[in-house]
Amino acid sequence: MTFITYRISFMLLLLALCTGGRADNLSQLYRELDQAIAESPSVVAAKECKLQRLRDAYHRARRPEQQYAAAFALYVENKAYQNDSAIHYLRRCVAIASKGGDIARASLCNELIAECCARVGYYAEAITLLNDIPPLSVRTPKERYHYHKACYFAYEEMANHSNLADTKRLYSEKAHSHRDALFAYGTPNDDDYRMTEEKMAIGAGDFARALRLNDAWLKAIPASSHQVAIVYFYRYQIYHQTHREAEAIPCLIKSAIIDVRNGVMDQASLLFLSRYLQKKGEKERSFRYVHFAWQCNKHFNTRRRTWTFSPLLSMIDNNYQQQIRRSNTYLSMALCAMGVLFLLLLLLFFYLYRQKKRLHQLNASLQTANQSLNDANRIKEEYIGRFLNSCNTYVNKLDKFRQEVNRQLKNGKQKELYEQTRTTELKTRELNELYAQFDATFLSLFPRFIDEFNAMLVPEARVFRKDKARLTTELRIFALIRLGIDDSRKIAEFLHCSIHTIYNYRARFRAATLIDKELFAQRLREIGRM
Repeated sequence: MTFITYRISFMLLLLALCTGGRADNLSQLYRELDQAIAESPSVVAAKECKLQRLRDAYHRARRPEQQYAAAFALYVENKAYQNDSAIHYLRRCVAIASKGGDIARASLCNELIAECCARVGYYAEAITLLNDIPPLSVRTPKERYHYHKACYFAYEEMANHSNLADTKRLYSEKAHSHRDALFAYGTPNDDDYRMTEEKMAIGAGDFARALRLNDAWLKAIPASSHQVAIVYFYRYQIYHQTHREAEAIPCLIKSAIIDVRNGVMDQASLLFLSRYLQKKGEKERSFRYVHFAWQCNKHFNTRRRTWTFSPLLSMIDNNYQQQIRRSNTYLSMALCAMGVLFLLLLLLFFYLYRQKKRLHQLNASLQTANQSLNDANRIKEEYIGRFLNSCNTYVNKLDKFRQEVNRQLKNGKQKELYEQTRTTELKTRELNELYAQFDATFLSLFPRFIDEFNAMLVPEARVFRKDKARLTTELRIFALIRLGIDDSRKIAEFLHCSIHTIYNYRARFRAATLIDKELFAQRLREIGRM
């Protein structure tokens, strides 16, 4: 029994040491990933400098061959960095090759454009480009390999993201057909050949063969390249589908580290890692990673990857809501434990604070109202006095006119009376006197109105008067608005002009203002306010 007990204890100790070693290794990988993300701005800056040098070389190139090589180099650098730029430079390659009569190169670049389109979810554009490839441009085994590779990639993406069973099956059949052709014309040492072969083994459930292919692929490519990140990502999928999470997650982290250090913006590994961490309950780290991946996704500009963010963001939101509810529950319990007295004091403090804040707001509102009221009273007193004086004047004029009419009728001078009342001279004279009195009253109330009004306008739209004691029609319109008469119909009736004229004047001066057009009317009403 003692021997068996010792043996079990030894095995438990060995298991604990192995588990502890894995945990330490995982922590180290997380630290490396966090450091890579912290250093990402400098990596992106270096990437931009490299792209600028390539763009300079492209603009300096004079011969078509040099231009093609420079444009293609820019595509290679942007392939995993910024999809729109990658497509742009491939289009330049197509234009250069087509101009030189190199149909094969033009077709190759169109195939690569189709891959870029399929990568971000532009499936219709990808299929259109592939269908337009001239048959004469895919004659050699290498050309056929590239063509079938692009078709396989496009149809596989369409099958993976189709929600209809019939359509999914149709796309899968086409993808498998092009995959078989890819194997027929490709070479086993090509990266895309290896990737397709490994994906086929994973899909068939032959994980042992997939792992052997992954080992061979990993040995054949340069360390720390973007291809290594892809290899580690497929290695993660092998381990994940065989339920070996302890080996799967380090591969996923390594893939993410290499992508971040290489300035790759088409982030897949980091998104999968965020999803894993969210399920494990490591919400803070998951949120940091998904936020960084989202920023990369916006830079790369991929619609397809945006779709994959939605479930993860929804999960993060739900988890945060649960965490907030739990925190609120704990906080409520803690506040109850602190005692009734503290709660009453806290409520009193908030009550006094709100009352003070409310009194401050009411005081400010009252001051504004008093200012407006004083201004309105000043205007009212001035205009009431002028109005009473005008009424008295018009009563006297009306009585004189009555006496004159009575005298002429008494003397039988109906014809002279008719001639006198037929013209609008009397109306024009009275209107001029009315406007003169209005102008004098308004300018006495707002002596700086014209200067402040012109200050809001561009120089060429400013209004200048010949008679310093009179307002122009334009100024009378805005003077009435300043007095609170904003209805264009009432303004037109007072000034005896058409409503369209009023609309035109208001629109013209509003368009010529130096300030925000939405604030023009408000600023106009504040002119001369005490």
